[in-house]
Amino acid sequence: MKKIFTVLCCLLLFYFISHAQTNKYTSLKQMKWMAGSWKGMYKGAPFYESWVVVNDSLLVNLSIEIKNNDTSIKENGFIRLQNGNIFHGGTDATWQLTQLSDGEMIFENDTLKFANRIIWSHSTNDHWITIIHNPSGKINYDLERVPWLDKVVDKFIRKFKN
Repeated sequence: MKKIFTVLCCLLLFYFISHAQTNKYTSLKQMKWMAGSWKGMYKGAPFYESWVVVNDSLLVNLSIEIKNNDTSIKENGFIRLQNGNIFHGGTDATWQLTQLSDGEMIFENDTLKFANRIIWSHSTNDHWITIIHNPSGKINYDLERVPWLDKVVDKFIRKFKN
């Protein structure tokens, strides 16, 4: 009887392990809505960023600073598909994708003291809502698409490639 019970437990364990949900992603297709330039507000001042599709497994984030009539652009982060997982990161930290749908993505890293959870949602009016969770609360941003900035970014990329 003990042997049957042990075998049954092992079979159940094997079943649950083999059917456990694993986030094995094969593309960044559901994230393509991010491609383009965006404007948000932080403490009453505008900020700009752009996401560029590099290939099927990499999106690059550009931080854009506009002062007077001068525009500076620098690489600021990435979303990368690697070994079936999707990561968002920059110079200081990396978050792993935990949920993905056509209009929303959630990245998490519980080891950080800031930005443990980042939620990005694409609204029907082509806004990008960001909610950053941290131990002391959450921060919300509403970014709107700014197509006029795409030309500046494209020019920067062409210059960078040459």
